[in-house]
Amino acid sequence: LRAIAARLAGMTAGARVAILLRDEEDRRRLRPAAVAAAPGSPRLGRSLRRLGSELARDAFESGEAVFVAAATRWAEIEALPGRLRPLAAAGAVVPPLYAGPIRGGGSQPTGAFYVLGREPFDDTDLVVFHDIAALINGTVKDESLYRRQQELATRDELTRLYNRRYFLRRAAEWFRIARRYGKPFAIVLLDADRFKNVNDTYGH
Repeated sequence: LRAIAARLAGMTAGARVAILLRDEEDRRRLRPAAVAAAPGSPRLGRSLRRLGSELARDAFESGEAVFVAAATRWAEIEALPGRLRPLAAAGAVVPPLYAGPIRGGGSQPTGAFYVLGREPFDDTDLVVFHDIAALINGTVKDESLYRRQQELATRDELTRLYNRRYFLRRAAEWFRIARRYGKPFAIVLLDADRFKNVNDTYGH
């Protein structure tokens, strides 16, 4: 995803490109997965970064893209969320921007991305955004499948607890760290009394 963000920034002279994915712990929240900017781009202020993130969140929630082709006064952007209205001070200008949903192969968005440009966007840029969205969707779908496979390989399907394979892998990692830095290393085992009754009743 970092490579895609960097490629998009270079193709559109994007002052900032960010790809945000749904947080698996809090599915209403988006977390940054990749951020990039075209070479020589000025550092954007906090308010513009917040604008990009908020519009990406709106694209995520609505499933619809937001597109502003040229620099525009904030107050003139109909898609500007109400919670951002206080930022739209008199005379403030929004750079060209695009925010679109990421579907990752499913019907519901799994994230969103946004591009803040240094120069006006044209129809060619819009085509690039759509193509990049498809590329991101495929990449996110592949990564989701990979994470699912990893989870199935390291967690018990019924209890969602880590399994023996995960324990042995992590124990080997911690053993190497302890040996490298000369730190103490211990394993604590707990045994629950009469747990056999649980197994006999509910299954192993």
